[in-house]
Amino acid sequence: MLKKGGKLTAQGSGGRDIRLRRRARHLAVTAVAVAGMLLGNAAIAPHSYAAASSQPGITTEQSDALAYLNGVRAKLGLPSLKYNANMSTAAKLHALYYNANHEKTASQSAHNETKGLPGFTGVTVVDRLKASGWTPGPSGYMTGEVMHYGQTSIQGAIEGWMDTAYHREIILSHKYQEVGVGYAEGTAVLDMAGPYYPTSIKGGIAVYPYDGMKNVGLGFYGNENPNPLSQFKVKSSGYIISATTEKEMIWHTAKIRDEKGVDVPYFEELHSKDTLFLFPKSVLKKSHTYQVSLSYEMKGTPGKKQKVWSFTTGEASKQELQNADAASVK
Repeated sequence: MLKKGGKLTAQGSGGRDIRLRRRARHLAVTAVAVAGMLLGNAAIAPHSYAAASSQPGITTEQSDALAYLNGVRAKLGLPSLKYNANMSTAAKLHALYYNANHEKTASQSAHNETKGLPGFTGVTVVDRLKASGWTPGPSGYMTGEVMHYGQTSIQGAIEGWMDTAYHREIILSHKYQEVGVGYAEGTAVLDMAGPYYPTSIKGGIAVYPYDGMKNVGLGFYGNENPNPLSQFKVKSSGYIISATTEKEMIWHTAKIRDEKGVDVPYFEELHSKDTLFLFPKSVLKKSHTYQVSLSYEMKGTPGKKQKVWSFTTGEASKQELQNADAASVK
């Protein structure tokens, strides 16, 4: 279920005000000039929300793609993202900039722009959002940006992000409330913003694949930059399982079992202190049901909590078979 065999990149920074910024450990990136490239960025800085537009000028494709994303978010207990026309302008202009300049700027982050190049509207996502009419203020905010290059639709890009680790973390985050949706000549861009203090998650935890999900992919083949599999020195894994908690996850233990009750071994990574990724050590079986049980503790919340859910894989797609073949010969 990986899209176009492309590469994904992600980057991030954060802080309570513009003067205080920090780089997230796994999110510093450069652009990779390949077809089907997926790109992601997250940042934090002060903001007082400009009123969201009443969706003037939203296209059918934008509306359908946002409905699809919000439908998935609802299944995870996450709030819906609201369309913002100004942010959509920023997203589309950045897509146009990237299309015009990515061959000239392959060594820099695709989320940054260079003054003087055609289509420049701002160095960072925050600069571009401000230029679009989005107004920051003193109360604090968080922003995120994801990109997908070489796609035929916005929804296809969203499906590609879902099949990864760090990009899924961004688009399925409870930290954002508004979204700008941009698309130009095969490049899709989502720009997101939310209050500094994230909204709640129904049940306190959001998991993906979500409980009862069908036709889940079988594997992950390292098409994300930074590649989360590099830390484990492997070329592929089973489909990535993720769990994000409302607050910092300070303790956890997890099990994955197949439909015969056999434990599935996995690698794990706790990212951004609140998102746990489980990477099964082998590609999952097709048309098979798996159960995940997670016990965890959150900072500032007394007692241990438990989440148990299951999902069912689908058939291996042609693209996934190609990805598996490519991973085996790297």
